[in-house]
Amino acid sequence: MAAPCIPGEDDQPPYSLAQVLLFATMPAFVEAGDEAGLRARVAARLEAQAPLVSSLQISAVVEQDGQIHALISFDRHQLRLIGFAEQVDDEAVGRAIDCSHWQESQKQSLRDHGAHFVCFYLGEHEDPGEQIIAMHRLAAALIPESLLGLVDPEAWNCIPAPVLTDIVRAESLNTFREGLPVGLWIGFVKMFVSETDVWFCTKGMHRWGRPDFAMPGSNDQSREMADRFYAFCNYAIAAPEPLAVGETADLGPGERFMFDPVAEYAQYLDSPCGTLVMRPVDPD
Repeated sequence: MAAPCIPGEDDQPPYSLAQVLLFATMPAFVEAGDEAGLRARVAARLEAQAPLVSSLQISAVVEQDGQIHALISFDRHQLRLIGFAEQVDDEAVGRAIDCSHWQESQKQSLRDHGAHFVCFYLGEHEDPGEQIIAMHRLAAALIPESLLGLVDPEAWNCIPAPVLTDIVRAESLNTFREGLPVGLWIGFVKMFVSETDVWFCTKGMHRWGRPDFAMPGSNDQSREMADRFYAFCNYAIAAPEPLAVGETADLGPGERFMFDPVAEYAQYLDSPCGTLVMRPVDPD
């Protein structure tokens, strides 16, 4: 086992998570200065998802240098939003949309956004999963305000609005708390090196202080690999310490792997807490 990883330990930002909310147009509440109306609408939608422990607050709403700033708080969560009435110009956001596994029409809808808000998590909850849930719940509550979806650049992933509606239901969140949902909270990326050969990898495990995983294969193994990575990600998070190069893990019959360092495509496969390349080994 390796020592716990704290990405960028010497230069930590004042937030623990950042995602991007994409809107068709700048929400009307911004133009109208309708903070009270927005609070009532969003609070009702959050309550419909799950009862609020403490009331929703929207404060520090200011317009400065063409940007909209707001602070939204509910339960133990606090989120800082900075909005722009324009498309986001960020390579990481474009990559996250391109690498996702949604239908092309859903991806294009996100690319065609007309405004965006960067959302920073500043709350008290230390569990990365609960931080992600808070962002997803807020995003889902903003869908009627013209929200198209959410982009998670660190996980190379995005979530269209209709999917957000489904995954913030109480029964879905309870399932996710029991097993980390790879493909939603953690990116599951396919990097093609030929028409059929693929490097599969995860993105975003560093938020739990764990390395990501990678494994070569073929495109027709996508379902098998998704299931395998789901098992490994949850195994890694449950382990008392991070897995490390040179160790092995056994997840069942025929599922024993050695962890190797990244030896190629490091610019794509490496992650803030490192990446472990999974190599099948003979159980004997």
